Amino acid sequence: MARERRGRGGVFFSLSTLTYPCVSASLRENQGAEAAEHIYPVNPVILSKKGSEGLGLLRLVSVNLTKKAEAAILSAILLLGAVVRLLYLSEIRQNPDFRHPALDAAYHDYWARGLATGDWVPPPGMEAPRVHLHPFYRPPAYPYFLSLVYRVFGAGYLWPRVVQMAIGLGNILLVYLCGRRWFGKTAGLLAALLAATYWIFIYYEGELVGEPLSVTLGLVSLLLLTSERMDWRRAIPSGAALGVLALLRPNVLLFVPVAAAWFYRVNRHRGSGIGRWAGFSAGLILGTALAVAPVAIRNLVVSGEWVPISTNVGISLRVANNELSDGTSHHIPEFGDVGSPFDYSRIVRRLERDLGRPLTQKQAADYLVDRSLRFILENPGRFLWLTGRKALLFWGPVEIRNLKEVHYARRHSPVLGALSLPVGKLPCPLLQRIFPFIGGYLFSFPLLSALAVVGFILLLKTGGEGSSSVTDEGRSAGVLAALYVFAYFISMLPFAAAARYRVPVIPFLILLGSFALVRLGGYLRRGEWSRFWGRVILLIALLAIFSINWSGYRPSPEKWHFDLALAYTDAGEWDEAEREYRETVRISPDHYRAYNNLGNIALGRGRFGEAESYYLEALRIEPRLPEVHTNLGNILLRRGELEKAIERYRRALDLRPDQVEAHNNLGLALSRLGKLEEAVASYREALSYRPSNVPSLAGLAEILWLTGHFDEARRHLEAAARLAPDDAQVRQLIEIFREQ
Repeated sequence: MARERRGRGGVFFSLSTLTYPCVSASLRENQGAEAAEHIYPVNPVILSKKGSEGLGLLRLVSVNLTKKAEAAILSAILLLGAVVRLLYLSEIRQNPDFRHPALDAAYHDYWARGLATGDWVPPPGMEAPRVHLHPFYRPPAYPYFLSLVYRVFGAGYLWPRVVQMAIGLGNILLVYLCGRRWFGKTAGLLAALLAATYWIFIYYEGELVGEPLSVTLGLVSLLLLTSERMDWRRAIPSGAALGVLALLRPNVLLFVPVAAAWFYRVNRHRGSGIGRWAGFSAGLILGTALAVAPVAIRNLVVSGEWVPISTNVGISLRVANNELSDGTSHHIPEFGDVGSPFDYSRIVRRLERDLGRPLTQKQAADYLVDRSLRFILENPGRFLWLTGRKALLFWGPVEIRNLKEVHYARRHSPVLGALSLPVGKLPCPLLQRIFPFIGGYLFSFPLLSALAVVGFILLLKTGGEGSSSVTDEGRSAGVLAALYVFAYFISMLPFAAAARYRVPVIPFLILLGSFALVRLGGYLRRGEWSRFWGRVILLIALLAIFSINWSGYRPSPEKWHFDLALAYTDAGEWDEAEREYRETVRISPDHYRAYNNLGNIALGRGRFGEAESYYLEALRIEPRLPEVHTNLGNILLRRGELEKAIERYRRALDLRPDQVEAHNNLGLALSRLGKLEEAVASYREALSYRPSNVPSLAGLAEILWLTGHFDEARRHLEAAARLAPDDAQVRQLIEIFREQ
């Protein structure tokens, strides 16, 4: 690994140099180790010079770092990372979605609570996935980690964020260790500083998703792989770390053969025999298999089918490979929007009806994979276009929405916005004019990508250049980091693009970028102007290229407000929810879902006429909305217009046969008209889609009791009582049955 003699100067870089690149200061020639101290708005920078004039464009300075000084700087970086994380935690605790997670986060929370407390009640309106009866639908590592946090600290929403932010601090240390081992202590400290303040790490540490752990495991994997005297014994823990990472992101398994190929090249360069490479490869594969095997065995025992990790590969491929996909959407033509993991059971039942045969979840996943491959083979041009767009999205300047509209999450966060260095607030008009298309922020993904490319180029050309030199081992490790980034990128192309999916590669972009900055500082310090300006021009050109939104993707402010409204709705804060829904339709007048939800709020408050107008507006925009037809049927049912209500329910079920609420309310309307046999059929249909639906069980029990089927009525009522013993309708029916 790269070694530095005690007392040799490194290059220490301050974040303030990115913030204020146009501030100029002259550095005086000096013969000793004297340094001039300049205080900038972000933090103090110790400037020194040795043999050249300083430039305001890039503040790279040479300092003498003893072990004590190095430890002090690292401690300061960790303290800075802790402070900004605590500030952000204080900020998000006020947000409505802090205690009301949605989509993937809600699924993780449900799963973890079930494991930790035995409470498997799903969120309101969601069907219980019955995780224990099926192979894992999603990779299980994060829910099991979250359940451990719940077991230790209780099933609240604060401690998971605290623990994840502590993991984030650990990631800073891991970045430092990688940088120091590969490129020297200055690069390690610089990389740690960038990792401590890069906003998206902090953002995902505040979400109930596995991105912080994926960063940890990726860094640990490569740190182990680049240890000295690597052999088959040391390869096993490296493979195990990759295997655990695969239980978060299964696509990372593509890196295993890439790592084996890398070691083959390293092994040949060292003059070692093929046996050493074979032992390394076997140890790497063994370690990976040992980590994945318990999950595969568990899935086999539960389902009798071979599912190495999870079954969501079918959905993930299908949403990204169909005639309606744009590379970011989560829509399947035959099913509509796929917004939540809770939807998978519904999708399986829909497939069973369409295919006319029962399906396991594994068989449903295989069918969706087959449909995806068929689309690719039948539409090669469209597939290539989608793949190209997803590549542009992955490397683009805009954060792609997935769970949330990340772009606006940053914009509405004082902490994250400040860390990203808004271009408009920099005292440099040139930057404001040249890079308005960065998305408003300088310290962002385009800058990291540009720095990483320059770093990789310099790494391949590096030689003995004083304190900025790197050893063969360091160069080899940097190449492995670049291969990890490339393999991960390729593995993501078949799937939909999203900001969270590129988080695992960012630490390695930071490491390569830190090496680039150290080398640039070396050129500047030694007065190698042609090299320095050549690399700076390349960096600026790459920054411009990465900053252009080639894909044309547009962040959605209406989604930001709509998601916020949903969180307020879940929290029961109706005034705030209504305000955000109104803001949604102000920005996007054709947002029919916001109109539907405004109607729901009005209906809940007894404003039936207003609710009806909202629903009709939603149908004017999009007539094929089953839930809106159901809602209009509910208004008609309350008014006693039973025939019209039945028409609305039947229209809703024509559009979406698995809509359980429509079946239940249709059964209620039919029973009020005395059509009891049709009502029984409607309730049974609802139960065929969702066997554990309490309103369906209770409604059917009531009708069966009225028609004299007492034993069956009791069975259904007992099932409803087991599921929801405190439900008002269930308790009322129990009392009626007892009296009769």
